[in-house]
Parts: sequence; structure tokens; C-alpha cells
Amino acid sequence: PFYALTEDDQAALVVVASLIFLIYAIIGISLKLIIRLNITSLKSHDVVLLFATASLLSQTICIIVACKFGLGRHQDTVDFYDLGIFHKIFYISTLLAIATAASIKISLCLLIHSINNHGRLNLANKILFGIIVAWAISGMLMASLQCSPPQPWLATTIEKCPGREGIFLYNGVMDIATDVCLCLLPVAMMWKVQTTLKRKMMVVALFTTRIIIPIITIPRLVYTHTLVTDYTDATWHAVHHAIWLQVSLGMSILTACIPSLKGVIDSLLGSTSVAAIQAPYNLASSGK
Repeated sequence: PFYALTEDDQAALVVVASLIFLIYAIIGISLKLIIRLNITSLKSHDVVLLFATASLLSQTICIIVACKFGLGRHQDTVDFYDLGIFHKIFYISTLLAIATAASIKISLCLLIHSINNHGRLNLANKILFGIIVAWAISGMLMASLQCSPPQPWLATTIEKCPGREGIFLYNGVMDIATDVCLCLLPVAMMWKVQTTLKRKMMVVALFTTRIIIPIITIPRLVYTHTLVTDYTDATWHAVHHAIWLQVSLGMSILTACIPSLKGVIDSLLGSTSVAAIQAPYNLASSGK
């Protein structure tokens, strides 16, 4: 669909941002799968990340459809019937966003487990895995009940949705905290590994590109505050929240794919063989 960008209609910004970062995610997962399938079969972390991409596709479709029903325009210009549909679609997109974010993190935990499945790091990774699963379940449950039944998607007044701000804040903080942990784990993993400093730095750099995700999430939380506290213009206040959400989800999948490129980078640099690409993180540790 084509949307004209005007001072009073910013749906075009949402659509463009959504499509661009969906394309980035699809390119990332496609390269990852091509590399994987040319070398070996899909692993569990690949399958979970593929699910996350499918979830992002569904969520992006919801956001774009929501633009047709008022997202990006001032609420007083949106038809009452369209406004009801907007709230339903935006509600579904919120649940899909949590599922997408959690799936990406679970995929990374499984990847780290496949690299190092012993010692304290493995225990820390399992604990983080459990925290992410618990957050996904609790976050989706709370988001599904963000407003009073029988229409929990109809966020029209603060009286109807008294806990909505806390729910969005909880999900945002957990999103940031788990991403920071996922950046720290690879650093801990490489700390006692007996290998060259260059190799250590490359592995850490490939994983810690993800630090951009919590940085992107912070402005999203700032705009979310207005969305969940001011119900007089929901379709307009949702614009910046939606844009930053699409950026963070698309980049999250892309950065989750980057560690899979290490074997190819090594091969291009002539530092490893094809056999080594099959296990690019086969590292020997000097500690527990």
C-alpha cells in the first residue's frame, strides 16, 4: 500500500520503517540459512530464529494493516468502526512483538549452549534461558490482559487499563536486561579460552553487535510512556512507539544472525578450512 506523508498523517513513516527492517531481518536469516544448509543441517537455534522471523512477518503485517485503520492519524479523524479495528490489530501486534523478541533471545541462548555446554557459563546460560522463557510467558499473559475484559484490546481510558503502563514498562525493562546479559555471556565465554587475542575479539565483537538493541529500546520506552498514559490520541501517539519497535525487532534478528558469519569470515581471510567452518566456535577453554 502507498501512503502519502503529510503533517497530519504519518502512516507512511511507520510502513516504510516496518518494511525496511523486515527486509533487513529476512536478508539476515536468508544468509544464515544458506550458509548453514551449504555446510550442515539446521540446528535448534536456527529453527527458533526462523520462527522468530515468521513471527516478525506476522507482526509487521499487523502494523501495516493498522495504518489502514488509523495508525499515524489523529484519533478524532478516525472512524469509530476503524478505531475499534485499530485497537484489536495493535493488541495482536503487541503480543507478536513479545513472542518475536523472546524467540530471538532463546535462539541466542541455544547457540551459546552449542558452543559451550559445561561449567559456570553453561549454568548462567541456562538461568538466562529460564528467565527469558518466564518473561515471555508472563509478559504475553499480562499484555493479553492489559485492559479489563471482555475487551482487553480496547485501550480507551486509563480507568479501563490501570496497569497498562506498568505492563509495557515491565516488558521493556526485561527486554533491555536480557539483551545486556546476552552481550555479556560471550565476553565471559571467551575470558579463559586459550586462543589468540584477535580471535577472542572477533568472537566477542560478533556477539556484542547486539548491544545496539537495548540502545534502540530506550527511546521506544520513552515514546511508550505517552502511548499508555494519554488515551486522547492513541492512533497518533502510537507512531513513534511502532517505528522504534519495528527497528528494534528487525535489528534484533539481524544481529542474531551475525555470529553465524564467523566461519565465512575466517574462510575469506584464509585462516581456517571448510571443516573448521562447520564448527567456527570450537574453542578450547583453560578453565571451568
